[in-house]
Amino acid sequence: MSSLLPAPWSSYDESNPELFRVAHLQSERIRVIGFLVLLAVLLLISVVRTFVLHTGGAVEEWPLKLLTVLVLALYESLMLRRIDRALVGRSTPPKSLWVLNTLIEATTAAFAIVLFADQTIAEPYRPLVNPAFPVFFLVVMLSTLQLERAVSWLSGVVAGLSYLAAAFYLGWRPVGVGSGISPAAQATVPAYALGLILAGIVAGFVAKRIKAYVHQAVREVETRRELDRVRLDLEVARSIQQSLLPRGKPNIEGFDIAGWNRPADETGGDYFDWNLLPDGRLAVMLTDITGHGIGPALLAALCRAYARSAFETNKTMSDAVARLSRDLAEDLRPNRFATFASILCRPSAPEIEMLSAGHGPILLYSQSTHSCRELPAQGLPLGIMPEIAADSPAVIYLQPGDLILIATDGFVEWENADAQPFGVERLQTTVRNAARLAPEQIIMKMVQDVTAFAGGTRQEDDLTAVIIKRTSSIAA
Repeated sequence: MSSLLPAPWSSYDESNPELFRVAHLQSERIRVIGFLVLLAVLLLISVVRTFVLHTGGAVEEWPLKLLTVLVLALYESLMLRRIDRALVGRSTPPKSLWVLNTLIEATTAAFAIVLFADQTIAEPYRPLVNPAFPVFFLVVMLSTLQLERAVSWLSGVVAGLSYLAAAFYLGWRPVGVGSGISPAAQATVPAYALGLILAGIVAGFVAKRIKAYVHQAVREVETRRELDRVRLDLEVARSIQQSLLPRGKPNIEGFDIAGWNRPADETGGDYFDWNLLPDGRLAVMLTDITGHGIGPALLAALCRAYARSAFETNKTMSDAVARLSRDLAEDLRPNRFATFASILCRPSAPEIEMLSAGHGPILLYSQSTHSCRELPAQGLPLGIMPEIAADSPAVIYLQPGDLILIATDGFVEWENADAQPFGVERLQTTVRNAARLAPEQIIMKMVQDVTAFAGGTRQEDDLTAVIIKRTSSIAA
């Protein structure tokens, strides 16, 4: 495949050929525009020397100079058009075109040496005192924008040889051949030609470095594009995950329930949910998948679907959790698991059923004693074993003002600058101090306290909490 590519493109990074192709074409476009500007400057110099300073030869010779510049300008304009078409059409010009372009531009300065020779200077010395001589170096310098070391070397060699040919045409002769020319003048022209060749060699190494920088810049662009794509995917995943969370509070007589979630990254492995079952009970659920990011987020979405199906099709909480564990185990890798907590509430009933599959912390607040204690889990986390026999759920009686908090360990494990975690005790203190507030206000107080304690350290884990608070409207 490399044989089909032109010289400036023969060794670009195959990781993204399109980006490198565009970068090289744009570089070549800048080079051609630079050469057109050079031609315009040459034309301006010709006008000034011919019609103002009267050192540029006879006025009758000026149309030939103008014609030469216009022909070269037309050729470069066609090259520029070809490059623009290649950029739009995603094509690559043939290698022969770039070689021809290098030869033509490298010999352009030789024509300028002849056309812009000062007629008042003796012929053998005209190649030495010539305003067009710097054009050679400008052409060689522009060749670096073709981003190929060999092209710059070719440009320098052609420039040096064409300068010798132009000098010979103007009357210069090598040492030992010409007569009436100082040996210094005879030796200076070859020295200038050698300088042009050396300039081409140096330009080749410069072109190589520029090409390396272009490679690096294009890779950085590609990296940024990949990051933008990943960021967009994560934003879409986050919006989808957030849309799966309950949008409002459940309406069940005798209870005030609220939930809240904030992932550590764009997406997280936590979720909470509540689902009204066919028998009128309300199932409140919270899951914490190990890790956070797009993988745990997908597993959390699966767990939500499995949990809803399990609780709607199984009469007891133990059977529902066992079914959920079997379904989820098929999707969890060996190094992943999920903690799960569920609570069943009956309208106007003071007792609730709670079953925790390895989840914590779960706090029970009693208004009568103004105390807060942690409740133990009844079973192993989901995914630890393909088949688990869940324990019977705990039956808890709530008095008016009592509440149960189910939170993920992101709250208690968030550390401050001294590597001290917030801990369960501080969380209990927060709940006791805010227990008379509405559930959503208690959660916000938890967030404020843990954030203040962290003191600006990064949130490393997802934060999720659900509070079930008994109201005074429950019938005795």
